[in-house]
Amino acid sequence: MQPSSRIACVLALGAFGLTGCASSQPATTTESFGFSLVQRSTLRGAQLWVDLGCAACHSTNGTRGVGPTIRGLAGSRVRLRTGRTREATSRFLREAILGRPGTQVRGYPRNAMRESIGRARRLDRTDVQGIVDFIESVR
Repeated sequence: MQPSSRIACVLALGAFGLTGCASSQPATTTESFGFSLVQRSTLRGAQLWVDLGCAACHSTNGTRGVGPTIRGLAGSRVRLRTGRTREATSRFLREAILGRPGTQVRGYPRNAMRESIGRARRLDRTDVQGIVDFIESVR
């Protein structure tokens, strides 16, 4: 990982309160090094956010970009290209990350996610879930 990526990731993790100290208790199946499974997935998602260049299109501070901001996105209602609205559930976020039909938000370029992710690399389920967990942490 490049130094600038490490710095960006550390800043992102600190902003979301994910830089806690390790627990003095032994690790369990749900915790390791003081992080829960969701926190570890969120950390992975934050790293992928940096590595894949997601912030080039999607802000975390609420400002409009090439793509919608992720601040407050999870659980909100989004207006789709079709005119319908849909709740941004975990399932919707996974489908949108993968560029699935029916997830394109009105007012943004068509098929941008599919092209961006396709160029970046093929994501596995764990990677996609990490990004979803990261998006859900940005309130």
